[in-house]
Order: sequence, then C-alpha cells, then structure tokens
Amino acid sequence: MVLAQMNVFELLGNLTYFALAVIAIWGAFCVVMVWFRVRAKRFSSEEEQEEYLNQLDDKLLRGDFDGAAQILEADKRAVPQLALLAIINRDLGFGKVRQLLVDRFQRDVLADLAGDISFALLTTIYGLWIAIPLIVAAASVNVRIRKMEDLVAAGLTRFLEVFRIATGASQNGD
Repeated sequence: MVLAQMNVFELLGNLTYFALAVIAIWGAFCVVMVWFRVRAKRFSSEEEQEEYLNQLDDKLLRGDFDGAAQILEADKRAVPQLALLAIINRDLGFGKVRQLLVDRFQRDVLADLAGDISFALLTTIYGLWIAIPLIVAAASVNVRIRKMEDLVAAGLTRFLEVFRIATGASQNGD
C-alpha cells in the first residue's frame, strides 16, 4: 500500500539510500574483521611480546630448540609462527633464515591482510561512487529550490503590490 502511494522518484531515492546503507554496513563489517584479524596476529603490547620472548630466549640460549618449538607451536600469532619457522629451518644458516622470515612475513601475513584491507577499501569506493553523484544531485536540487523560492517571493511581492493598488487597499492591508 505504501509503495503504491510513492512516486517513482521517491522509490528510487529510497532504494538508493538503502543500497548506500547496505554498502556502508558491509564496509564497516570488513574494517572490523580486519581489526580482529590484526589483533589475532599480534601481541597486545610491546611488554607482552618482550615477556613472551624472554621465555623463549632461555630455551634458545641453552640450545633447547625442541623446547622452544613446543612453546611456539601453540601460539598462532605472527612472531611465534615466524620464530617456529626459523627454528625448523635453522640448518639453512642465519642469513637464509632471516631472508626466509622476511619473505614469509610479506607473503603470508601482510599479503593476507592486504587482501582484506583492499576488499574493505573497494566497498568504500563503491559507496562513494554511489554517494558522491547523489550528493551533487541533492545540492543541485537544493540550489534550484532556493532559486524557485527567491523567484516566487519576488513574483508574489510584485503581484501583491499591484493587487493592493487594484483593490484600493492601504499599505496596512485595510
């Protein structure tokens, strides 16, 4: 019943706002998901990371690589997983292990997050792609309405002045 009472422009306007709302909600959801993924891959503070690495340092300095690996296996954050990769590949030598860690960090951790971030940015771009022309169109409509108000006011002022003279009314409207 409500749809029957709306004209086409009202319906299109409401559908456009609905689409914008859906895109905005989707973009916000993507941003929140990226935040949670970043939070899951990192330590919450530098102090927490230092404390974790101090536990690991003791085992490494004693040469207990298997004990260090056991600590690291349970932790899915980026630093422990990369440290585990280094321990597993320690036979390659320090230089190659360091390069392996840099490559793996860029390829697995950053590239994975970059994909999520780019998806969130694309939804934002699509939202802006829809919103900016609508904002320009709304501003154009507002300008036309203001011009119409000014023109109507000027026309009514002139008409009322002539009407007053024609009816013989005084300036006060008597």
